[in-house]
Amino acid sequence: MKRRKFILTVMIASAFFYSLGKFSLPSFSTKGSPPVDLPNTTRIILAWTPIFGDWNFWYPPGLGYRPFSNELCHYDDCHLTTDKAYLASASAVLFHCRDSFERWPETRSRSQLYGVVCHESPTYSEFVQYGDKINITLTYRRDSDVFFPQCWFDRLQAPSNVSKYELRIPLRSRRRAVVWPVSNCNTASKRELYVRQLKQHVEIDIYGSCGTLVCPKSRREECSRQFSRDYKFYLAFENSVCTDYVSEKLFTPMQHEIIPIVLGGADYSFFPKHSYINVDDFPSPKRLAAYLDYLSTNETAFGEYFQWRLHYRLTCLNKEKLFCDLCRMLHDGYKNQYRDASSWWSKDSCDNNKLIKLI
Repeated sequence: MKRRKFILTVMIASAFFYSLGKFSLPSFSTKGSPPVDLPNTTRIILAWTPIFGDWNFWYPPGLGYRPFSNELCHYDDCHLTTDKAYLASASAVLFHCRDSFERWPETRSRSQLYGVVCHESPTYSEFVQYGDKINITLTYRRDSDVFFPQCWFDRLQAPSNVSKYELRIPLRSRRRAVVWPVSNCNTASKRELYVRQLKQHVEIDIYGSCGTLVCPKSRREECSRQFSRDYKFYLAFENSVCTDYVSEKLFTPMQHEIIPIVLGGADYSFFPKHSYINVDDFPSPKRLAAYLDYLSTNETAFGEYFQWRLHYRLTCLNKEKLFCDLCRMLHDGYKNQYRDASSWWSKDSCDNNKLIKLI
């Protein structure tokens, strides 16, 4: 019996280690030679950490030269990898601000650049661990070395025979006023306090853990389409009020026919005129509610918030642009050094008491 148990244990252990071999994550070893010899002119970009634990986030269709092989990228002699065997020959090593790592690379050449990628606000992400090691910032901030927003607008040539954008779901068919999908109920921006007052003057349906209505993550896109059929307005309130910080909360309604109401620290004048409503333009939640009531009964005024669609196209998370811009910088010999990356990222960049003046 003991011999049978021993054999069974060995078989289970063998199967376990075999599965590890098949499904292991990218190796953290920096020893050995790179598996592929690349031309000396090729700039290697090494991702040292995943993004939110997902290695595939860097470029889901594939690594290598693929991120640079599109018609809009004029710099294609770069190679993206997660294989740490390329460390010694990498021109740039990238870290994600919300993914921790056990240790820094063991070696670093004088010409090797360290870059940090971040889409989170300084309130919920820190750069303290980077000290003075960072050369390149790749974030949503406009003063980043590589400007990498969640989404941006490309100017279109308006069709000569179209003078007005027609809504697929007219105003009269939308029976509900305001929708707010939200999961963080206690935020630095104190957005929940503003909503509490706004709710006294206008109907707000709250989806997620902060409300009574439910939209599973697995049905997020389906819910967004349903919101644009049922609701007139969408609260796009950020969890922190920081310089240039704009999250998917704004771009989600913009991808559908629903008017976003924004609250945040970005300069929204960079966005198309009449593509959003800004709480900063109203002295109180009551005055904002009055304006929403006006739009709800005026189809012409309501429709003006969708005319930007004739002139702009919204493009989101185009990672080809990020890597193409970085490739260009590496070939141009870009060199920067932050004495204190944490100070650049966090000092005077957030005003989370802003809402106190509005409520």
